[in-house]
Amino acid sequence: MRFAALCALLAYCAVGTAMAADAAPNPDHPGAVALARDNGTWVYQSFPAFLPLYVFDGDGLNQSNCDAVCAAVWPIIRAEAASKPTGDWTIVARPDGKRQWAYKGKPVYTFFLDRPGAPKGVGRLADWYLEEDADGKPLPGVKPKAKAPGVRPAWRLLEP
Repeated sequence: MRFAALCALLAYCAVGTAMAADAAPNPDHPGAVALARDNGTWVYQSFPAFLPLYVFDGDGLNQSNCDAVCAAVWPIIRAEAASKPTGDWTIVARPDGKRQWAYKGKPVYTFFLDRPGAPKGVGRLADWYLEEDADGKPLPGVKPKAKAPGVRPAWRLLEP
């Protein structure tokens, strides 16, 4: 009887440890954001659309450098007036007066061509929308501008 009880206790502890290892990272997030599993990895998505979320390497800490034209292509994750910071999520005041969610100080966006589970904005460069479509092909009738030398900031998926 004691052996069976010990086996049951060990099995319970093993399941509990496996569940803890699989627990969601940074579970405290705003209502405009969902935390979900995608191919075995935890990812943040917009809510309720479940679009992939991005950060821009060209943004400063707690500062968005994405202007009105940029925000049409990279819509912001808007923080409502009553929203309060929570966990690693803070709120950035934009020059246009809107409030935007930021994760660990980096403003958060979606991409206008994305669909749930299909991130097309990964690795896009700061000025891509002036030159290319979502597949990286030149836009018809648009003369590509000169490429700036050096490294240009890119858009990356937000990872918890």
